[in-house]
Amino acid sequence: MSPRITAVIVASDGAAYLPRTLDGLRAQSRPIDTLIGVDAGSTDESRQLLDGAADVVVDVPAGSGFGRAVRAGLDGAGLDGADKPDADDAPDDWLWLIHDDSAPDYTALEELLAELDISPSVAIAGCKQLDFDETDRLHDVGLTASAMGRRMTRLSRDEYDQGQYDARRDTLAVNSAGMLIRRDVWDALGGFDPAFRLFHDDIDLCRRARLAGHRVIVVPGAVMYHAEATRSGRRAAAVLPHGRAHDLRRGEVYSRLVNAAALAVPFHVIGALIAAVGRAVFKIAANDPGDAGREITSVVSAVSHPVRLVRSRRRAGRTRTTSKSAVAGLLATRRDVWQDLRDDWSGTAVPVEGAEPKRLESAAGAEADPADTEEAVEDFSPLDTLGAPRRRVWSHPVLLVMAVLIVVGILASYRLIGSGDLMGGALKPAPHKFAELVSSALSTWTGAGAGWPGAADPFQSALAILSLLAVGHVSVFIPVLLIAAIPLAGLGAWVAAGSVTGSRAVRAWTALVWAALPSLTEAIGGGRLGAVLAHVLLPWVALGIVRATGSARARRLNGRPGRAGVPSFAAAAAGGLALAGVAAGAPSLLPALIVTVIAVVCVTPSGRRRALVWLVLPVLALFGPFLVDLVKNPRLLAADPGVALAAVPAPPWQQLLMQPVDVGRWPMLHTLGSPVLTAIGDIAPIFLFAPIIIVAICALFIAGGNARGIRVAWGASALGLATALAGSHIVVGIGAHGLVSGWPGAGISLVAAGFLAAGAAGSHGLVALRTNPAIKTSIVVVAVLATVGPLLSLGAWTARSAAGTEPSAVVKRNADLRLPAVATDQGVGPDRTRTLLLTQPDGQLTGTLVRGAGMDLTDDSATREVAAVTGEPGREHATERDAAQTEQARAVAAVAAGSGGDPRPVLSTLGVGFIVLADRQVDAEGDTVHAPDTVLTGKALAREQEFHAAHDRIAAAIDTDAGLTRVGQTDAGELWRVDSVGAQKSRAPDRPARVHIVDPDGTEQAVVPSKAIAVSASVPAGKDGRRVVLSERYDENWTATLDGKQLAAHKDGWRQSFDLPSRGGDLKIRHAIPLQWLWRVGQGIVLILAVLVAIPLPGRRRERVSPRGRRTASAQEGRQS
Repeated sequence: MSPRITAVIVASDGAAYLPRTLDGLRAQSRPIDTLIGVDAGSTDESRQLLDGAADVVVDVPAGSGFGRAVRAGLDGAGLDGADKPDADDAPDDWLWLIHDDSAPDYTALEELLAELDISPSVAIAGCKQLDFDETDRLHDVGLTASAMGRRMTRLSRDEYDQGQYDARRDTLAVNSAGMLIRRDVWDALGGFDPAFRLFHDDIDLCRRARLAGHRVIVVPGAVMYHAEATRSGRRAAAVLPHGRAHDLRRGEVYSRLVNAAALAVPFHVIGALIAAVGRAVFKIAANDPGDAGREITSVVSAVSHPVRLVRSRRRAGRTRTTSKSAVAGLLATRRDVWQDLRDDWSGTAVPVEGAEPKRLESAAGAEADPADTEEAVEDFSPLDTLGAPRRRVWSHPVLLVMAVLIVVGILASYRLIGSGDLMGGALKPAPHKFAELVSSALSTWTGAGAGWPGAADPFQSALAILSLLAVGHVSVFIPVLLIAAIPLAGLGAWVAAGSVTGSRAVRAWTALVWAALPSLTEAIGGGRLGAVLAHVLLPWVALGIVRATGSARARRLNGRPGRAGVPSFAAAAAGGLALAGVAAGAPSLLPALIVTVIAVVCVTPSGRRRALVWLVLPVLALFGPFLVDLVKNPRLLAADPGVALAAVPAPPWQQLLMQPVDVGRWPMLHTLGSPVLTAIGDIAPIFLFAPIIIVAICALFIAGGNARGIRVAWGASALGLATALAGSHIVVGIGAHGLVSGWPGAGISLVAAGFLAAGAAGSHGLVALRTNPAIKTSIVVVAVLATVGPLLSLGAWTARSAAGTEPSAVVKRNADLRLPAVATDQGVGPDRTRTLLLTQPDGQLTGTLVRGAGMDLTDDSATREVAAVTGEPGREHATERDAAQTEQARAVAAVAAGSGGDPRPVLSTLGVGFIVLADRQVDAEGDTVHAPDTVLTGKALAREQEFHAAHDRIAAAIDTDAGLTRVGQTDAGELWRVDSVGAQKSRAPDRPARVHIVDPDGTEQAVVPSKAIAVSASVPAGKDGRRVVLSERYDENWTATLDGKQLAAHKDGWRQSFDLPSRGGDLKIRHAIPLQWLWRVGQGIVLILAVLVAIPLPGRRRERVSPRGRRTASAQEGRQS
């Protein structure tokens, strides 16, 4: 008898495909008997199309899944299990399952039934799947799966049908689109397992049929033209609320758990979770962070429903009649899996999930700009200048702007080139070794002086990372940054402005103004390295925010990440790394920038926020350990990296005009004798940057399409001004002349950044008004003033710096301030002795404990600087000396007393092995007042003579001290060695050292070899009750072990000590915050992942597809989304 065919078609917003699919069903050479339509909550015309073609139409909720929809259709049509034919007729009752986007060839059903006549043992037959539009391109000819559940076709990507697979018959599974299944088998198996939703349901059903003793085949002569709208991501979001990748991976893992042996399920769960983390890391490394999160959530979704899993396993076990080995030969081999993985990343075409149809111009058809540097820098793509006319390349505005700024940078800072240590102002010399900077950045103990607990400044970590650009040579990177800061700032501003305006004139103006700001030039001259870094990186933060939200202006290639509403993960990660650098260099900006990011999140549509998490992750990673200290003492926010350098901030109204310090007057106009010119000379310097505010105000009221972004920019300026005003009133340290407040320069940089961003974003609105002659004239006047004023400021600063007359330029090369070689050898050797450096700032004798080769920026600690201040705002005062500082003052007094006493006991507690009396006059910040060959006259000569007289008196006093031996004159000054108390032997047990073993009576028994902070050495046996004592401040986070056994810690005066048993052994001492290593691991992972996401890598060719499935164009895109 002729088999009865019931076709079930499920539609979900498939109106774009249904007409062709329904036409194919009507045109079958072997007509179907009954057509059941199921509409899954469609919002288009699908329901109406089904009404006009199907015998019965059933409605189900959206997102029900294919299996549930088919079951609902059968039930709704009265064809459930109770209504099926008698058992004798059951084999002639078949179900033909159709997707709304799968149009059958007119002979498809006839071919399937013909194969069934030949092979009556077949219970499931499937079709060859060809593309809906490219009708000769293969999708699959039967399906298989790996042992781990990976769904595979055993086809190469983009393979075309040439009949090469027409001999295939038996297969593990067939595609559910066009699947013909015997009705009694369907009922016995219970249909599709609803736990699989959309993917892997067909493989699961066919596998269960195989294990129930039935045969599954593919019939290559039966053809379905399949658009695979769900798999390609073109289906509505309601069908795949978590995305295609999520459901595919979830189905893969769930299939593995369903088919695994019962005892192996827990191990598969653990393995899947571990693999999910690894795959997520790989996705991020491959610059595909969007899929990274789905790797985790999909596996969690698969393993977090044990009850559902038990039901699925019971469903599979209830009908199984053969061993699982029966399907082993149909599973994919390891070679198949490897080939499939290679095809996945081979660079062949894959549809872009969720992509809207976009017109992508071809390389031949697009109108190219031969020297578009925004496309080169901002879009992370190669320069288009190769082959372009030379005159167009070299006349490009960005090259002209950069040439001017490079010349300015060299003229203003050429004095920084040379030998010797770069120092002065807030800048200390760079460490000689990169490892020293890394060790300091990771340490919880600052080694300066008698030591200080607390996490290192985040700036040290940022500097260590950036120094990799100079192959780890910190002493090279710092001067390069200071010299190149002006052109680098201009380049960043040029690129950032390109995200909101296409006008090259506006971008050039933005670059010049940003590079000319006093907040940058003052920071360069004052050695404020952190503020310089923050200013250079701020434009890249702005660019990252704009492109992370897809808000950059659209260019020729629509749909590129970062533009036209397409978020860019790469831009977000790059912006996050830049934000971490800004916050490290200027912690005062951290609250303002966080508020700005929150404002951006609030004004950004929800679908474009997902990349913004990468803006904050690097900051949290970099600041993590430091946040603890920040909570304890909020003053740290106002403390910039480096020496606490005093400066007189400008009045609030001048800070609004982007002046961090009082600019004073133009004396050249005073010499002309004109009252008018004198008045201009008094006020003109203050208002040089005022026209920029006028531009920003105009942009605010003539915003056009950028109104929201301009308001955010104005908000950033307001936050910057609040930061500058608040910071300049917060005391952050103690200088030679008293309390030192925060520097407002970083806040002023944010003020200017907001104004410039608003002006650039609103420039097109201003240009649109130029048809009015009066307005056009006003625009020209303001534009000229907004350009000439900053250039005058930059030019005047450059001239003064080149001539050496700029008062703020205090950074210089100095080769004479490193410690003598003999002191350095002992300072970096196993004894780790310190040197007491005696200087006379402003005629007062001051002693500084110096380690290693001398002071450098690893000694910087904002925590220590801020701890020197206490009191309520407005009533701050210096903190009282602690025991260590008191001991240091006693040592200076004992050395310089000249009474013939013995200062060695107090020097021993400090670990002092050498004393240096500087023979150069220094100022309040410790900088040399003048060069050795300077010719002095008048008061300067008198001060120099007074200094040398005092120097000679102090040197004579030191010569009278017992136990101090004069070594001689060095470049750093007069040098004395501290001898051991007993016989003067270089290896005496009581010789100066950082770590000693002390007997119960206080006698120093032995020196313990030490590193800069930690101790790892073998100690000999000795007396009961002895102690190991460090010349370091006591802190609860010091720990010591002997052969792994914890030693009791004590406070020995101000020093750290531990009880040491009489037995010898392996002694280890370290300073660490509990679980700090765990944070460091997480910190490293986040920063590495951020770098990987930020790096634009060549990716797979992305295809844009229309709703009807047509591939309109393709382009090689960097994988930034």
